[in-house]
Amino acid sequence: MNQILFGLGIITPFLVVIKYYQSKKMKLSKRISVHLGVKEAANSIKKLNPRINFKQTGKKTEKLFDLAASAEFGDLLAVALISGQNPRASLESISDYLDEKFKLEIRNVIRENAFGKPLMHSLREMSEKPQTVILKPLIRQMENAIERGTPLAEVSRIFAEDQRVKFRNQLMKEAASKEIAMLIPVVFVVLPSVLAVALYPALTVLQKLG
Repeated sequence: MNQILFGLGIITPFLVVIKYYQSKKMKLSKRISVHLGVKEAANSIKKLNPRINFKQTGKKTEKLFDLAASAEFGDLLAVALISGQNPRASLESISDYLDEKFKLEIRNVIRENAFGKPLMHSLREMSEKPQTVILKPLIRQMENAIERGTPLAEVSRIFAEDQRVKFRNQLMKEAASKEIAMLIPVVFVVLPSVLAVALYPALTVLQKLG
């Protein structure tokens, strides 16, 4: 009986810890994205492992994806504006390379502008929608830049950098919370099991003496 308990005391904590880490570990796609800061990292990981769905792993992951996608939006818009295109032409040229939900809304803005609706008015309405509300700071900054006569490309580039900073901060916050959570199996599973294994010889001797 003691041998069975001894064996269970050794095997059980390892099984519990492995299961816990598997349920709590961060996805590989997140670790790569923290360095690249763009959605291509997630897409590359999804090709390597089809089981990973970067968009549907919870609200926190969705927020990370939106931050990465909005940073890419800012970068692409800045490049298009620097090349000399006007805002509408810039949006039209980058629309094919955007995330799907951004792509549909931007094309709708371009369509409305073609029928006479002011571009910034359409963009402001677009930024109020839940799927594109993350772009609201950029649209507001663009309106201010137009009023002041400052370059839109610089505004877009700064927005992209801000989104990357938010992305990294959010990821570091999640990583810190997971490190604390990982202490739970160590304190409540591993240490008691080690103590039980360490006391096993003494208990065996006491049993024989008894």
